[in-house]
Amino acid sequence: MGLKYWRQYITQKELAFEFCISEATAHDIIVWVENTLVKSTKFSLPGKKALLYDNEIEIVLVDVSESPIERPKKTEIVVFRKAKMPYNKDTTKQRNAKEEAQRKRFE
Repeated sequence: MGLKYWRQYITQKELAFEFCISEATAHDIIVWVENTLVKSTKFSLPGKKALLYDNEIEIVLVDVSESPIERPKKTEIVVFRKAKMPYNKDTTKQRNAKEEAQRKRFE
């Protein structure tokens, strides 16, 4: 169960459902296995200071300075655009036409 958890990275809820155990039991089993592996000397990882003594590490510098956003220039049309008048449509004619079409369907 622990191997499946680490390899496929599924949730503990899914593991509990698959192995017919509670979610808390699945959590306890995973924590127990992790603690057992940490106590073992075979599975210990090197510490952070091990990187200081490694001669094969390359240093890469990346320039992350800020640069201005490139935007298109505004033209006169955009700057001096006039507001459009709202389009007033006679809705009563449309409403009457829809009502008549519905009446014809039910007749």
